[in-house]
Amino acid sequence: MRLGKLSALVGVIFCTLVFFIGCSDSTSSGIQYADIDDEDFVPVKAQIDTLLTEMVFDLGQGFSNLYVVPGDEGNDVVQLGPAALEPDPETDPDSLFSSYSNGWYYVYADYTSSVYSVVIEDSVQYLIDDTPVEFDASADEVNFIENYEFTALEQTETHCDYSGRSDFNFSDLDTDIATIGGTAEHDRSVYWVSGDSSLTSVYNFDAEYTNLQILKYENWSCNCPNAGMATLTMTRGTSWDFDGDTGTGNTSWTITVVFDAGTATVTASDGSSTWRYTCDVCTVNGTI
Repeated sequence: MRLGKLSALVGVIFCTLVFFIGCSDSTSSGIQYADIDDEDFVPVKAQIDTLLTEMVFDLGQGFSNLYVVPGDEGNDVVQLGPAALEPDPETDPDSLFSSYSNGWYYVYADYTSSVYSVVIEDSVQYLIDDTPVEFDASADEVNFIENYEFTALEQTETHCDYSGRSDFNFSDLDTDIATIGGTAEHDRSVYWVSGDSSLTSVYNFDAEYTNLQILKYENWSCNCPNAGMATLTMTRGTSWDFDGDTGTGNTSWTITVVFDAGTATVTASDGSSTWRYTCDVCTVNGTI
C-alpha cells in the first residue's frame, strides 16, 4: 500500500520544499536564459523540483506493487506517523480498506494526527500478455493510480496543503528496461502568515510523462529515470495582504524536463522569459 507518501511529504506542514543537490544554470548556443536566482523564478523552481522528487518517489511506489499485495497490512510502508511531525506517532491508519474487482485492486486509507490529516486511494492492475491477473510478481505490465490529500489541521497558521492524482503505466517488466508513461495532476497550496501579513500561493500542475526508461537492478529496486521526458503546465494564483496592502496575481508556465542518466534538464517559460537549469535528480543503477 502506498502510504509511504506521508514520509515523503513530511515537510509540507512547515512549507519545507525539496531542493535538488547539484542544480546549475544551463546554457545553449545562441539562446540567453534568465537567471535561475531571479526572485520571480525561485518559488516556481522549488515547486518544479518538489514535483520531480515526488515523481521519482511515485515510480518507486509503483514498482513496489510487484512485491506486496496492495493493501497488505504487513507491508512496512503502512507507517502513517512521520516521526518529524510527532514524537510518538501512531503506526496504523484510522481506516484501511482493500478489495479486488474487475481486474483491479482498490485500497483506501485515512489517518489523522495532531497536526495533519491524509486520505490515500490507490488502484493497481497486474497484466500478463495484456490479460489482467490477480497479484503476480511476474506480471509484465502494471497500471498504478494514486489519489491523495494531505491537509494541515491548523489552517490559520503558516502551512501547506497537498493533493493530487498520478496515473502510471509500467510496461516491459519482462525485459531489462522498463518503460513508463502516464499523467499526473498536483495541487499545492502554500499559506504564509506573519503578524498582520499573509501570502497565499496555489500551484496547479498538469504533467505528462513520456517513455521514461528504468534499468532493471536487483529486480526493480531502482526507480531513477535513465531517459525520457515530462511536459508540464503550471498555473500559480497568488493573493496577499501586507498590513492592509492587498492584491492578487496569476501566472502560467510551460515546462519540459528531459532525463539523462538521472539528470534532469528543465526548461520553463512564463511566455516572456525562459529559464533553464540541470539537476542531478537521482542515481541510476544497472546497465543497458
